[in-house]
Amino acid sequence: MKTIFLSLWLFTISFFISAQQTQSEAEMLHTFDNTIGIENTKLYNGKRYFSVYKYTEDNHNFHKTAYPIKGEVTYDNASFYNVNLKYDILDDNLIFEPNGHRSYINIELVKDKVSGFKINNQTFINSQLITENNKQVTGYLEVVYESAAITMYAKRKKTATKKIKKNRVYHLYSNKPDYYISYNGAFNEIKSTNSFKKLFLNHEEDLKKIIKKNKERFRKDEEGFYLFLAEWMDFKLKNNSTN
Repeated sequence: MKTIFLSLWLFTISFFISAQQTQSEAEMLHTFDNTIGIENTKLYNGKRYFSVYKYTEDNHNFHKTAYPIKGEVTYDNASFYNVNLKYDILDDNLIFEPNGHRSYINIELVKDKVSGFKINNQTFINSQLITENNKQVTGYLEVVYESAAITMYAKRKKTATKKIKKNRVYHLYSNKPDYYISYNGAFNEIKSTNSFKKLFLNHEEDLKKIIKKNKERFRKDEEGFYLFLAEWMDFKLKNNSTN
């Protein structure tokens, strides 16, 4: 019966796409998921997620927020839009939360089946898809900046420190991301601004000047400084290629 229903729906949706060219692929897929029921899609192919850590709204093991927010994910070669997601960056797990009466269920998506996802207007990809990575990094990476020549990534991470207060155990979470750049067929970790000078030796002197000039400006914003240098270096490379 499900097979017949699915066939009829696929026929209908194909006709509808032809008739309504203005509707996006994302909208069509979202409509499809709602019609057949999200519980009948691949998103339920994962294990039940239970957080072993206690957390609060301001102190938690997730990226940005401990509450699920609307996002999109490519899972097991299928794309899902407007679904509830949250990203546990302590254990590097993507969590899906269904709507409605099953919202109490949290499903940990199988990492090897997640190609990428978007939440908080941020794009994450599975590091195994980066061929030059060569297993230097595992899990999910945020694409911070991307061009034809340079891609900058951030590995979002948290650490948990166990504390005991009044015979109650709790954890303090702290952020410490790592940063990487793909350039010229190589995958490089950014440990400091000196990493840029070592990576782009032909522009070392120019980089020294630009780093010195902007050091105070980005004194409290390490990631912003790295992003600024990546964008600046990308501009230099493009400018040189046109001369």
